[in-house]
Amino acid sequence: MKNVKRILFSISTALILSLSSTIGAFADDYSNYNRNNAVSYANSWATSPNSAFKNYIYDGGDCTNFVSQCVYAGGLPETSSWYYYGSKNVSASWIMAQSFRDYYKNKVYDNTVLTNSIAQVTWASSLYSKLWPGDVIQYSHANGTMLHSQIITGYDSGSKSTYFAQHGADSYNYFYKDGNLKYYLQGRPASDTIYLCRIKSGA
Repeated sequence: MKNVKRILFSISTALILSLSSTIGAFADDYSNYNRNNAVSYANSWATSPNSAFKNYIYDGGDCTNFVSQCVYAGGLPETSSWYYYGSKNVSASWIMAQSFRDYYKNKVYDNTVLTNSIAQVTWASSLYSKLWPGDVIQYSHANGTMLHSQIITGYDSGSKSTYFAQHGADSYNYFYKDGNLKYYLQGRPASDTIYLCRIKSGA
């Protein structure tokens, strides 16, 4: 019986590792990123859009545009591939979830990818321990279609809760802050894929 338990444990561990894979951890290119500034911006503009930027609520959703504004406020620099110079001069990577992911996935400190079902089972060691305020989390369907972007705004070490802010395609239902990430994941399909974007190693 003990041998059977060991085998089952080994199989379950291997399954979790196969479904929850870290694509890569990279050098701290953004070590000067100011998490507090990013979170402050997020909390200031989570429930209403900043008029200095176009609101894409009726153009596919405003989630990634909002996240880009937040991390830009935290000090991530505009480049020739990631920029906003006005509503008619903006990069796809600034406003589109997939393009944002493609641009940053090899630049940030940690870009772990895992399924929603595994994220909930391994919450403490995966999302809670990896995501810091100012980091980004994104989602796709099981078929790979990227859906949504959020920014992490806080955590509670006692309850091991993580909080987020977001914009979306509906200002009443999807523009909010202080969302509980664990509860949010419970409302999403278990087969969804989750993409972490830990911008730098520490605070």
